[in-house]
Amino acid sequence: MVWPGSHKFFKAYFERIGHNVLVGVMPQVDIPMKPVMVTESAGDVALAHYFVLHGACPNSADDIRHTLITRLRHSDIESTDLDTAYIDI
Repeated sequence: MVWPGSHKFFKAYFERIGHNVLVGVMPQVDIPMKPVMVTESAGDVALAHYFVLHGACPNSADDIRHTLITRLRHSDIESTDLDTAYIDI
């Protein structure tokens, strides 16, 4: 399940609240969009922005689903001032 457009919602949310709220647990917020079930075929790859809200749902297929989640980061991320960095999503 994914909530399309939720990355834009969270962009505005973190601009208001600040990203330090992520140090604890994920904040409980009312998401204005509805979830959509992702239905792909074997071998498909889904790429998503890391702020896209997502969650698990039951697998009704006969085959096992495998998921690999990775986060790409710039090799010089440590020198980035995250308080002033801006990424347009």
